[in-house]
Amino acid sequence: MDIKRQLDDMGYSELVDFVGEEIAQAIVDGRIDKTDIIHDGDYSDEEWKKLQVERTYLDAADISFTAMAQDKDVMSKLNEVETQTVRRWTEVEALREHYALFEDFLYDCMTELMGFKCSDLQIDIGRFLQSDVQYGMIQAQRSQAKSTIVAMFAVWQLIHDCKHRILIISAGADVAAEIANWVIQIIMNWDILECLRPDRTHGDRASSKSFDINWQLKGAEKSPSVACIGITANMQGRRADLLIPDDIESSKNGTTEVQRAALEHLSKDFTSICQKGRIMYLGTPQTVDSIYNNLTARGYNIRVWTGRYPTATELPFYEGRLSPYLQDMMNNDSTLQLGGGVDGSRGHPTDPLLLGEDLLCSKELDQGPAYFNLQHMLNTNLSDEMRHPLKTKNLIMMNFPIDKGPGEVQWMPAPLNKITVAMGSFTGKHEFYRPWSTSEQLYEYEGKHMYVDTAGGGKNGDETVAAVTYQLHGYVFLAEILRMKGGYSEENYQALSALSFKHKVNIIHVEKNFGFGAFASNWRPNILNYYQEMGKSGCPVIEDVWETGQKELRIIDTLEPLMARHKFIVHEDIIEYDVSASKSYPVDIQESYKFFHQLSKISTEKGALIHDDSLDAVAGSVRYWVEQMALDQNKRMEHKETDDNLDFLRSWGADVGPNYGNNGTLGLSSDRFNRVQTKRVGRGKY
Repeated sequence: MDIKRQLDDMGYSELVDFVGEEIAQAIVDGRIDKTDIIHDGDYSDEEWKKLQVERTYLDAADISFTAMAQDKDVMSKLNEVETQTVRRWTEVEALREHYALFEDFLYDCMTELMGFKCSDLQIDIGRFLQSDVQYGMIQAQRSQAKSTIVAMFAVWQLIHDCKHRILIISAGADVAAEIANWVIQIIMNWDILECLRPDRTHGDRASSKSFDINWQLKGAEKSPSVACIGITANMQGRRADLLIPDDIESSKNGTTEVQRAALEHLSKDFTSICQKGRIMYLGTPQTVDSIYNNLTARGYNIRVWTGRYPTATELPFYEGRLSPYLQDMMNNDSTLQLGGGVDGSRGHPTDPLLLGEDLLCSKELDQGPAYFNLQHMLNTNLSDEMRHPLKTKNLIMMNFPIDKGPGEVQWMPAPLNKITVAMGSFTGKHEFYRPWSTSEQLYEYEGKHMYVDTAGGGKNGDETVAAVTYQLHGYVFLAEILRMKGGYSEENYQALSALSFKHKVNIIHVEKNFGFGAFASNWRPNILNYYQEMGKSGCPVIEDVWETGQKELRIIDTLEPLMARHKFIVHEDIIEYDVSASKSYPVDIQESYKFFHQLSKISTEKGALIHDDSLDAVAGSVRYWVEQMALDQNKRMEHKETDDNLDFLRSWGADVGPNYGNNGTLGLSSDRFNRVQTKRVGRGKY
């Protein structure tokens, strides 16, 4: 046997002993690189038909190849290929017997092949993988080697079922190839798995995109043993017995509501690809609205392994998804939940063998609490706090009159003032609070404004939304929201006119971006007729407003300062209306139309919301008052500056007129003859 053939037949450990570690790794990498050139995808029908002619299969069903290999008479009647097949199957049977439990295979692969330590927590992940959970998800902290463990499980599955088809799907094909490469490295580098290695001379594929175990074991199966694709790839026609979605949601493709909706739609094809097999997600939720958090409702069993034991206050966040292994550890020793972390307020490390106290502390100091919570505690609360700046708890909910309002309203999120919303009204955890106190004196509102956000597609558009706000003493009162399907229609114009008349609106603004003013032009004669029919001679002025800049930033910049100062008051009736007005839509998209959902889920990312009509209308009306209050404030500052200057001039004896404190102007020359003269006190006689 020549040296090249001898090297090709050696496993990784033998190569290390023979040529050294560096050259051994280069040889193994070369094996994979060469196979990429031979075949890198699915067989065509013609290629597959040709391969079947060249191959001779032994029926492996209900046969003990170990017993057959020991029967000399049987072996003597087999040809060379059949003899090789029997010996190959004999090795597989020995592997199946030795590694009946995946945790044994995991431990040996981790320690003997890779030279790592294998922790109890990693063994627990392995046990979950071998369980009878058909649809599941593994959420574990960064650096827990969950992808490596799943790659080992894929190899273990191929040992116990050589016809197994494993499909790895990730956010991108390159990321998916990482697990596939682990599978290949394990098979190609571990001596005991030599029997599984592909035979390229007989057409076995051995690239990271499509990998086959030896054709003598796999049998007549067209699909590759291991394949990897990106989430956006064409998945039609794919079939799998084990489907591994690995980080299909990331910080790049899962931060906005639109992105998450697209991802969830794609993920619903998984059960069609893997009809009778198992689906095992791997990933880290990026937000509280992550598609992973919807998996429970779709019948998936989510198992979470955190980097630290959750404290008593953190534990409710996991809602029963925490690994029973960790839960049992905490039940047996409650001190594990406190005393760790930078300031001792966190739990102790769950896997001190892999990620100990010092390492976790250094990561938290480097990454910050929000990112650490996301990556190591699988808790999105802090990251969501920063991502979504508008909180419903900062609103003041109250039933205020239509003509007069309180001059002062105090906010305090006291439990007694919290509004209880009917179960199922919102999927999000919105908090609503009534005012802590209000002034007894009522005042007439200083103005009333209406903003109309028109549907973008004319009569077949999405929604036309109107928002009516009042202003009093620096407070903005959201009195009513009106949502209507479609855009230009007589019914919509009549409803908007009635809304304006009901609230005695002073001025109306209409977004001009869609239709270039056509909506307002068509509405003006309608609203005038309506007011005349109601006995009024005139109606409010309708002005077109052209909105510029990124919508999300415009909305946040308008509402966030007002809400932070608790100057935004919302009528309580809007809560009930928000729920009832959305019921005309299918259940799975109702939430996206609700105002309070849009308010609490908007972020600075472009396209953060699927629908933003209600929020955009409210922000448009509020922005009118914010701009008006800014003008009034500038005028007051100018007056104050003038008064200060006049006081200064007067202190130096300047003539500022008799009413300088009222009219704020320097004295006129004519004033000198009208004011009362005072006698000068001389120093002596002249």
